[in-house]
Amino acid sequence: YYKEKEGRGAMSEAVRKYAMEYAKEYAKEYAKEYGEEQRREGMKAGIKTGIETGIETGIQTGRRTEIFLSVQDGDYSVNRGAEKLGMSLDEFEKSMSEAGYRVPELV
Repeated sequence: YYKEKEGRGAMSEAVRKYAMEYAKEYAKEYAKEYGEEQRREGMKAGIKTGIETGIETGIQTGRRTEIFLSVQDGDYSVNRGAEKLGMSLDEFEKSMSEAGYRVPELV
């Protein structure tokens, strides 16, 4: 009986060790897989945000360019261009000039 009980104890210990090793290995694999999934989701979110930001920046740049061209061509006054971009007159003239556009003389 004692030897049989001792054998069961050894068997229980082996099962416990195997279960712990399996649990540790499973946890590592799960963490790796979960981490990879999180990384992929993060990449997708980053790409989406980058695209949205790029589109918004492009729209703003295009609007600014159109206003600068309209002022340069005389379609808008310098005051109206500054107003449309929410800038002071000095800021607008400086920005327009730095962007390479000709600022018409104020009359």
